[in-house]
Amino acid sequence: MEAIEMLEELREIPKLIQSLNDDVISVQNGLYRTARLSVDKVAGGKQIAQDDRIINNIDTIDRYQDTINNLLDRKEQIVSFIMRLDNMKEKRLLIVTYLNSQTLDEAIEKMQISRKLYFKIKSKAIENLGKLIAG
Repeated sequence: MEAIEMLEELREIPKLIQSLNDDVISVQNGLYRTARLSVDKVAGGKQIAQDDRIINNIDTIDRYQDTINNLLDRKEQIVSFIMRLDNMKEKRLLIVTYLNSQTLDEAIEKMQISRKLYFKIKSKAIENLGKLIAG
């Protein structure tokens, strides 16, 4: 995997985790509603369907949590690659740009450097990260 692809993946991981967390909350809300309905229903054939729905919701939540944990592990792997760079400014720029900022202007402002210097450091950082990835 190339450095740019890895960095873009790093940028997207928090967004994907947030989406999955939102889905977990939605499924949990459905689970609570289903559980309340089950208690209120009279004994009969419907109870099995409700139980199946509850089990399916719990399984879905578990799958989402596993996916979130895998994404967090991947994020940590990518950050550890970045932290192996020798130059501190390059490390900081990549973390600020791909993990902590939403826009280019926001990253430049956080770095407190000029646009020209930003792009110079970014180019070198990506080049050096690519070398690390290649081995």
